[in-house]
Amino acid sequence: MQSEEARYIKKRVKSGNIDVHPTEKALLVNYELEAIILGENGKPMIGDKKGCQKTIRLKSLGPDTDCQSLAKEVVAKCNLIHPSKLAEVEHLIYYLQSRKTNAFCKATPEENTSPLPGDLMLGSGISSVEKASFSNIDEYVELLYDEMSDKIKGSALILQLAKDSNNLEELSKSETVLSALSRVLREDWKKNVDLSCNIIYVFYCFSVYHQFHPIILQYKIGSICIEIIDHELRRYFDWKNKLENLSKMPPPPSRLPVRRSASITRSTTPKSQIPVGINYSASNSRRHSELGMSAPLKRSTNIMTTSLVDGEDERIVQSRLKFQVLSSKQDHLLRVGFNLLMNIGENTKVEDKIRKRNIVEYLVTCVDRQNKDLLQVVLLFLRKLSVYHVNKEQPSYI
Repeated sequence: MQSEEARYIKKRVKSGNIDVHPTEKALLVNYELEAIILGENGKPMIGDKKGCQKTIRLKSLGPDTDCQSLAKEVVAKCNLIHPSKLAEVEHLIYYLQSRKTNAFCKATPEENTSPLPGDLMLGSGISSVEKASFSNIDEYVELLYDEMSDKIKGSALILQLAKDSNNLEELSKSETVLSALSRVLREDWKKNVDLSCNIIYVFYCFSVYHQFHPIILQYKIGSICIEIIDHELRRYFDWKNKLENLSKMPPPPSRLPVRRSASITRSTTPKSQIPVGINYSASNSRRHSELGMSAPLKRSTNIMTTSLVDGEDERIVQSRLKFQVLSSKQDHLLRVGFNLLMNIGENTKVEDKIRKRNIVEYLVTCVDRQNKDLLQVVLLFLRKLSVYHVNKEQPSYI
């Protein structure tokens, strides 16, 4: 019955505020559209209001664009913008012109994607030219459910977003992201140091601001972090002991064919009967004599000589290099872990719980490390804890 009485629809447009697009070089014009159905007597029968938004893309905007001229062109072509807002439009265009690419913007290959200075493990597991975008956050979370290499990549990309303090508020509201990160850390922290460091660093970014501390406590990141520190320190001492034992082991016997006339019996061969082409190394002789072993033979150009020391030295060098790489990764992990614990320790109750988990012992153990950044954090944390008498009597760790 109302449709028979309805004659025509009257539309009204009410202009709203103007804003900039978060990811593109464009203006967003908000307006309200009101539609009214009038009856045959001209009186309104049904009315409805709806908020709308128009996007004005500024394709010609560049570093040398005249913002004033472009603003005049926008106001002239868009009937939703009143001429009185010309100055506001010009200001917004100038902002777009000078705005730097942030985490919400899609990175282009031409943009500078060099890592930020002072980052800890920032970008571990990702390409040096890959830049994270907040619009792809769901894809990064999906990577956390794949293979280990994908988990490292996903956590590193989320870490890039967390490094920008402007993104923390949005990340803190995403229960999906936080739950996935905490779950992967809890289940896989023993499998890869880079993965652990990336995820802990994400939560460290939250720990810098007091209002995000409840998030860290909610997911029990502090407790997991202490467990990781304990494991890594014990692993460090195991590596160190194995390396020391390896250096004390006798060299492996040579598998090279040796002529009978050139064979050497260490216990019976007199010094005068040693072949001319075989020489001793003074330093190695001294070291082996202290261990109760015969001195190894030095490499010689003589075909009859054996190279016993080469295999041993190579093993030790490779083990030492591997130990240095693992120690370097550990230094980064310990640094970010201690930083996180020190930040959430602003609450005296939380700090007391951390103290009861032997944090003083862990810190004292790290004093002999060589990484300056780690030592700085360790000393700051120890100074903070030293005001309590009970902490001064803690025994050394391990």
